[in-house]
Formats: sequence, structure tokens, C-alpha cells
Amino acid sequence: MPAMTGQCIRSRKAVHMGPRASHVFHFTRNLTNLMGILEHGFYPHGCLEDLSWLGGPGYNAYTFLMVCFCDIPLSRLTEHVEFYGNYGIGLSRRWALDKGLNPVLYFSPQAPLCAPLLSAMREGRRLQGNMSEIENDIFTAISYAKPLQGIKLVEGKPRRKDFLSENEWRFVARDFHMSLGQTDDMYRDPNQRRELNESGKQYVLSFSPSDIRYLFVKDDNDIPALFDFILTNMPQTDTAALKTLATRITSIEHLKQDV
Repeated sequence: MPAMTGQCIRSRKAVHMGPRASHVFHFTRNLTNLMGILEHGFYPHGCLEDLSWLGGPGYNAYTFLMVCFCDIPLSRLTEHVEFYGNYGIGLSRRWALDKGLNPVLYFSPQAPLCAPLLSAMREGRRLQGNMSEIENDIFTAISYAKPLQGIKLVEGKPRRKDFLSENEWRFVARDFHMSLGQTDDMYRDPNQRRELNESGKQYVLSFSPSDIRYLFVKDDNDIPALFDFILTNMPQTDTAALKTLATRITSIEHLKQDV
């Protein structure tokens, strides 16, 4: 079975030695999650974002309904999976652009960019009342923003992270009332979080086997199960396309040896 899995990573290294890959990757923590993505597509989920870097009261943490990706080169993926999981999928950049994904804008808290955002939100609220259309538009922009550095929870433990090195892309659902401006208290309420995540199903990001360039599993032991899943559980499509997709499986175990 391993002989059928993917092209040699070494033959593709030169393509990915730049600061950005020509694909976008999404990683998750187990094989079941990856299989769910392959079968159903990406469902946006509520993500609690620390906005304290904006420097203004009342905007410390908000929940956005989104899916996160990155375009870091293969040579740096092994560091990335330590934070986000060893199971992943890589899709073409053309797919990403067609689906409305956008790279994250990284902010330095000391740069003269945060103050105007805060000022515009406050003025919009003053003119039009609570959560005005102006403020809504600004929050949409902020949902694609992140500080250069910050704290990332990894298995419940805080770790400092250089966010700039993640080369993050995002898809953020545009329905404001369900996806933007939700406070951290609302996110921590399991019922409200469940409702929010259920609403993400209406924004599913679909793809075809031809959009997929890479499939990653933790080690070779996962390969047969994913191989069989692709041939038996993927949505109805051309059998030849599914067989081609199955050859794109690569284990992180081998990737660590080859890059």
C-alpha cells in the first residue's frame, strides 16, 4: 500500500523552498476529522480571537465563524503541525481564491493602524447606535487581522506563537448576527457555541478531488484506512479521479525525513 502513496517529496522540494507555497493547507488533529472534510467539505466553526492588541476597551475578545488555512512551504510544515495536528489537506490556490479566502493582515500593536480602526468603530456606534453598519464593516476587516505575536492554546496550555510565520489565510462567514461580534462569554456557553457551529453548515466550502494536491496523515499506519475511505466514502465522482487522489497521501513521518 505505501508504494501507491504520493510522489516523492524530494522531487518537489525545490518548488516549496520559497516563503510561500503555491497551495493552501488545513490541518486537524485526527483522521476522523480529515475524513469528514473529504466527505462533506469544510464547515466554518466559531473561533475565539484575542483582540486586545487593538488596544481599546470593549473589544478584547470576539468570536468569528471561519476556517483557517496557511500557505507555508513544505519545508516548514513539520513545525506547523505541532500546533494544529498531523492530519491535513492541501488545495490549489486557485480553489482558495475562487472560494473567497484571503491572506491574514498582520498588525504590530505599535503601528499607526490600530487607533484608526478603534476610532472608526466608536464613531460608527456613536452615530448609529449599538453595532452599526459601519462597525459591522470594520469588524469584517478585523476578522482577517491578527497580531504579529501572541498566545496560542495547545491542548489547553498557553504557548507563545509567532503568528506572522504562519502565512495564514481565512474564510470568514459574512452573516454578522451569527458569526461576528460574539463575545467570549457567548463563546464559552456550550449551547450558544453549538448553535454557532451548526450555523456554519450553511457556509460549507466544497471542493472536487482535482482541487486537492496533498493529503497528510501522521504516519504510515494511517495510510490504508484513508486510502480505503477515499475509494468507498468520497462523494460520487469519477473512479479514476479517486484513485489519483489516493496517490497523494503523504505521512508527516516521511515528510520530516525528507525536508
